[in-house]
Amino acid sequence: MALNKILLNNQRWPFVLSTKLHADLIVGIDVKNHTAGFVIVGKNGVHIRPDFDTSLKEQEKLSTKRMKRCLIRILSKESEFSEDLVRTIVLHRDGRFFESELLGAKEALEHLKNIGVVHQDASITFVEIAKTAPVPFRLFDVIEQDDGKARTWNPQVGYYYIAGEVDGYLCATGRAFRRRSTINPLHVKRLEGKLSLEKCLEDIYYLTALTWTNPRDCSREPITIKLNDRYLGEEAGPYDSEALADEYQSLEDVLP
Repeated sequence: MALNKILLNNQRWPFVLSTKLHADLIVGIDVKNHTAGFVIVGKNGVHIRPDFDTSLKEQEKLSTKRMKRCLIRILSKESEFSEDLVRTIVLHRDGRFFESELLGAKEALEHLKNIGVVHQDASITFVEIAKTAPVPFRLFDVIEQDDGKARTWNPQVGYYYIAGEVDGYLCATGRAFRRRSTINPLHVKRLEGKLSLEKCLEDIYYLTALTWTNPRDCSREPITIKLNDRYLGEEAGPYDSEALADEYQSLEDVLP
């Protein structure tokens, strides 16, 4: 309760990474009920903060203008925490990127280069992280026992498989945590950018190690996705106004 209700709700992180990420800056992006959520993670996972933007006109995707405006604001503020200019930026999109979002991010990068907020060689790598895949994919580990017989096990945590230049699969959960069910790898799609798919997967794995809600367990999703789900559930979650009014009325009936 202390972790979930006090620390995380007040953006106080119980622990951070000791290993630097390949990316200088990673931004998780999701949109729910007209609200865009961003989770910004610095190079070594110390400076982590959420950011929100609400528009009544857009529901599931960001327009080019809105994406550009949000990233300019986020990256300009992030430059205050870094002594060096940012070079490598990675965007984690919960689900899939829309063309308007890709274009807006590229326009934001060019604008920030022109005003000297990011390095002139700065680049953005676009990564889609799908919680569910249209085609089921599983990884298994075959280990030979002392009796010479081979047994099939869940893969170890940290295993990954690169299916091509674009698609990769990451086992952020594994048999070290004694999961009885079959491990469901996370599908990661690298659309474009300078950072390799392997390095993108490694950064994602590091961010899954920030298991703040339950430090004794593992997490299938990186904190860029998990925190967005948490905050957007509170910031953009629907509510029943009539039920809320009835609840207030019932309290008035019993209070002196």
